Amino acid sequence: MQNGLRSDKISYRYVEDGVSFRGDKIPDVPVFYLSIKRDERSYELAGQAVVDTGFDGGLFPNEKIVRYFEGIEPDGQDEIEVFGEAVPVELYTVEAWLVKGANGIPAGEKVLQLQPVRVFIPTRPQFVSEEVLIGRETLNNIAICINGRLTEIEIS
Repeated sequence: MQNGLRSDKISYRYVEDGVSFRGDKIPDVPVFYLSIKRDERSYELAGQAVVDTGFDGGLFPNEKIVRYFEGIEPDGQDEIEVFGEAVPVELYTVEAWLVKGANGIPAGEKVLQLQPVRVFIPTRPQFVSEEVLIGRETLNNIAICINGRLTEIEIS
């Protein structure tokens, strides 16, 4: 209890035992489970997002998220830097929630609504990631603790 208010936490286990393209073990990865919704769609999209404190934006998509936005006009355009190169992106704003996870997949139960999240979709397909990345623009608005095994988020 903090300041007379009840405070809970949600925890996500790191993704373990990753292997690089060369076959080397990579460090375990902190992840969240998210659900996003855009008014133009009748459904939400849920999945895993890798915590990436090196990404300045809100959410960097994989191909599944890019397809979710097909046919929707972007809210704006910008450029981001990827490996020292300026990459044009389309910006979309979504409603987003942290959801519970079970067995490595989102379980659907919403536990924390996030501030509106901007999605940065590269206009050049070679820059679309295999993983969804959640960056500092979103991370800086929630109380998180990354401890090497679990990612814990305060819910008040």
